[in-house]
Amino acid sequence: MVERKKCILISLDDNIDEISNLTTSLNFIIEEVFIQHKEKPNPKYYLGYGKVKEIKEYLEENDIKTAIFNASLKPSQQYNLEGFLEITIYDRIRLILEIFSDRAHSEEARLQVELAKLQYEIPLLRDWIHKARYGERPGFMAGGEYEVAQYYEISRKRIKKMKEKLRKIEKERDLRRKKRRKLGYYLIGIVGYTNAGKSTLFNLISHETVKVENRLFTTLSTTTRKIPELEKPILLTDTVGLIDNLPHWVIEAFHSTLEEVFLSDIILLMLDISESIDDINRKLQTSFDILLPDLNPSNIILVLNKIDKVKDYESINNEDKLLDKIEMDHEIKDIITISAKNEDYKEKVINVILKSLYYPISLSILLPNKSESQGFISWLYKNSEIISIEYENQIKIELRCRKRDEGHIIKKCKSLNGKVTKDKEIET
Repeated sequence: MVERKKCILISLDDNIDEISNLTTSLNFIIEEVFIQHKEKPNPKYYLGYGKVKEIKEYLEENDIKTAIFNASLKPSQQYNLEGFLEITIYDRIRLILEIFSDRAHSEEARLQVELAKLQYEIPLLRDWIHKARYGERPGFMAGGEYEVAQYYEISRKRIKKMKEKLRKIEKERDLRRKKRRKLGYYLIGIVGYTNAGKSTLFNLISHETVKVENRLFTTLSTTTRKIPELEKPILLTDTVGLIDNLPHWVIEAFHSTLEEVFLSDIILLMLDISESIDDINRKLQTSFDILLPDLNPSNIILVLNKIDKVKDYESINNEDKLLDKIEMDHEIKDIITISAKNEDYKEKVINVILKSLYYPISLSILLPNKSESQGFISWLYKNSEIISIEYENQIKIELRCRKRDEGHIIKKCKSLNGKVTKDKEIET
C-alpha cells in the first residue's frame, strides 16, 4: 500500500474542491487548509508576509514537508516560498504533472508527461540562473549555478528529442487512422472533464475492461475498440480527461492524444450532471475552450452522466433551463442524460450515435449485374444508407452517403462500368 504524505493546502479563495481532489488523488493527506482572501496575489510570496509567517510557525510545530498552492505560481514566488518555508512547494500545474506522471503507463503517455514536465521546469531553471548571477541562492535541485545551468541545457535538448519521438508516434497513428478510414470505419471519440465517467461509458459500449477508478486522470493514453453489436464499422476511443486552466504548453504536449478527438466523426462530450449548475457550465466552457473551433458543434453529442446520483432530476433539468441553455449557447443538437454504470442506457447512447452519422449525399447508381459488383455492394451496405436496391438486367441502387465517400463510390462505379447520378445534397 502506498504511504500517504502529509501536506497543507493554501488558497486565496474558498473554491478548493478541485485542488483538494487533485491533492488526495496523488495520495496526499491534507492536514490543514490556509485561506487568505486577497484579490491580487503578493508578487514576492503570493500570500501576504503575515500569512506566510503564520504558515511557517505552523510547519515548525508539525512534521509536514509539503505545501500545495491552489494557483500557478511564478518561478520567483516558488523560490521565495521554498527558501522561507524550507519545504517542498507544489503549485497547481506541478501537482497535475505529478499526477500525470503517476498515471502514465504507455510509451506515448510517458513521453508526453516528460515533455510537459520539462517545459514546466524551463522557466524555473531560467529564473534560478538569473538569481544566481545576482548572488541569490534559491535551492533548486540542491545544486549550484553550474549544475543547474548544465541541467538547463540538457533539458532543452531533451525537449527537442521528446518532440521528435512524439511526431514519429503521431505519424504512425495517422497511418493507422488512414487505414481505418479506407476500410470504412467511423471514429467516435469520448472526451470530457476528468472523472466524468468516460472509461465507464467506453466499457459499457465496447464490452472492454479499461481500468476505472474514482480518481482523476486514470486515463492518459487512448484506447480504441470496435462496437461489437453493430453492422456499421464504428470505432470508439477513450481519451484523457480535461481540466480547468491548463496552460497551452501542457495541451500541446498531449497533442498526439487530443488529435484522436479532433479527427473523430462524432464526439461524446461527457460531464457529471450530479454537480452544481455552476460547475456544469464552467466545465462545459472549459471543454469548449479546448475543443472549439477545431470541432464542428454539430458533431458533438453532450452526454450528461451520473443521473443515478441526482435525487431530484427534474429540479436539475429545470433550473435555469440548463439543457435548453446549453443547446442555445453552444449549438449542440443532441444532449442525453445517462448512467454509464447502468446497462439499460447502452441502447440510448448507441442510438444517438447512429442518428448522428448522417449521410448528406443522395446518389442513384446503375451497376452491371455480375459477380464483380457484389463486393462493392457489400461495402455500400456497411458504409452508406441503402434506400432501395433492385436486381434486373442492371442493379439499381438508391443510397445516401458521407461526403468523404462520394469520390470513392463514383470511382468504383466507373471501374465496374457503372453509372452514378447525384440527386441532391441534404442540408445538415
